[in-house]
Amino acid sequence: MKILTAENIGFCFGVRKALETIHSLLRTGRKTYMFGQLVHNPGVIESLRTLGAEIVESLDRIPRDSKESFLVIRAHGIDPQKKEKLKRHFFEVVDTTCPIVGKLFSTVQRAKREGYRIVVFGKVDHPEMEALKGYVEDAVVSESPVKPDRKTAFASQTTMSISEYSTFLQQILQKYFEHVKEMKIFNTICEATAKREREVERLAKENNLVIVVGGKNSSNTAKLARIASRFTRSVQIESERELKKDFVNYDKIAVVAGTSTPKSDVEKVSNKLQILCQEGR
Repeated sequence: MKILTAENIGFCFGVRKALETIHSLLRTGRKTYMFGQLVHNPGVIESLRTLGAEIVESLDRIPRDSKESFLVIRAHGIDPQKKEKLKRHFFEVVDTTCPIVGKLFSTVQRAKREGYRIVVFGKVDHPEMEALKGYVEDAVVSESPVKPDRKTAFASQTTMSISEYSTFLQQILQKYFEHVKEMKIFNTICEATAKREREVERLAKENNLVIVVGGKNSSNTAKLARIASRFTRSVQIESERELKKDFVNYDKIAVVAGTSTPKSDVEKVSNKLQILCQEGR
């Protein structure tokens, strides 16, 4: 059995920045909260809890010690009105919104001011899209083609698939092109996730099994599993504990990961596969 680990693994810049920030705050000794899950990875969140960080799920659940505590805004961003309200409750609100996500917000906000209807290819219940609606309240967020206005601007959730975004746009153009007078298309997909998407497609074509490591609630990790499944068998796991002995029946296995998955998690999966292979001989 041949095991190949993807080159593009470990945290992306946005996740790394968010984690470095919260670890720095925790070292001060002051109580530190996260507004929602800082990143979509159960193992990472559990390690932060172990260090003393806690999660605030909503504005309705402000902790009693908020005035003496830090609150960290996650990499997915936040509705600016919610952020202002949180500032009134906490000692300090520290915003770790990924710069690429922030650029998406400013892009659609600018297009809205220019008179465009905003249509975003994304998951309506994803934290990034919930935050975006705070910048452009009437933005349409959809994974299915929607009828555009005469003047429409298109963007994408930063963790979506490039190929799926392209298909989304093509379907709209094919069906509604004559209806549109003026259109703007922005490629707002994160290059770090796009690079992994391209690598996963290549590896899926070259291997019998692709194991995708990352949180089940991670959009970009689920995307990689979905892409791989178009070409070969694909399995998404959160840790090496989910590996099955029958995986050793595959001749060639590729191990890949989402941008919120620690490099160490990928290494544990690869090492466990090697052990299973040796035991199966």
